Parts: sequence; structure tokens; C-alpha cells
Amino acid sequence: MLQVKDLRFPIIFMLCSLVVFIVGLVLAIRFVVIAPINKGKTTATILEARNYTKVKYVVNGKTYIKTYSFYSSTYYDGKTIKIYYDKSNPSDSFVANMRFLWLIGPGVGIILLGTSGIILWKYYFKYKKDSVSSM
Repeated sequence: MLQVKDLRFPIIFMLCSLVVFIVGLVLAIRFVVIAPINKGKTTATILEARNYTKVKYVVNGKTYIKTYSFYSSTYYDGKTIKIYYDKSNPSDSFVANMRFLWLIGPGVGIILLGTSGIILWKYYFKYKKDSVSSM
């Protein structure tokens, strides 16, 4: 007979997976949907594309230079990219196409939830088989 102690691991695994999914979803909504709202959008020129990305952009006639701690293989010196910036503080900006990296969190959460579902399914069939054989 299946007991609660037998289900501790799959239930804890499922709850952790759910937390990863929810946190990932909240962050994805924050950065993919909400972040661009009320933000200015402009183009920036890549100054340096190494293991970091250094860009230059102009807002209201003032030039800003910002270094991001990421790099894409499609970046090269002189390439123009789109960025979003805070209208009240234009030095606060983020690259427009990199915001979709936040979709990785919910994706990992879905994979973990599926895995935990499979584990629970196996426990269910193990219980069902054991209860039929003990009759």
C-alpha cells in the first residue's frame, strides 16, 4: 500500500518545479511584457563586442555609453541594435532582443513539472500494481 512517506520525493520535486515555473513566469512577464511599457526605444551602436557588449546611444541629444555583461555571436563592432531605456533615467537601458532570454525560466519549470508528473505517474502505477497483487 502506498503511504505518504513514499510520495515525499515526488511531491517535493513537483512543488519545487512549480516554484521554478511561477518565479520564471513572473520574471518573464516583468521583462518581456511589462518592461517595454513606458520605456523609450532607440538604436545603439556596438562599440566593443567581446565577452561583454559595450554600446553607445543618444537620447535627447545626450550620448550614453553602457556595458552589458553578455555577448551574442551575432554582435560585432559597429552593428546597430535596438535598446529600451528609462525615460526618466536614460542611462538605465536594456537590449531589446535579449529580454526574451527570460522565457527560459518558465520553459525549465514546464520541463521539471512534466518530469515530476511522470514520476508521480510511475508511483501511481507501482501502487496500483502492488495493491492488485496483494489481493
